[in-house]
Amino acid sequence: DNTPGWAMMSEAERKAHHDKMRSMTDHGACSAYMQEHHTQMVARAKERGGAMPAMPRHDNCAPLKK
Repeated sequence: DNTPGWAMMSEAERKAHHDKMRSMTDHGACSAYMQEHHTQMVARAKERGGAMPAMPRHDNCAPLKK
């Protein structure tokens, strides 16, 4: 539920996304990455004729706020 597009990602993409999120140390960079990821997943959903949910309900970057 925390990663829109999870079902549209390969196992390798899921791992890469998970690793990228775990490596984040800056809130701004994390938020920018999440926006970019969401944009990519929206495009992928359109290609496949499906709908894409809005941004996650939970801000996964929130713990990085200082």
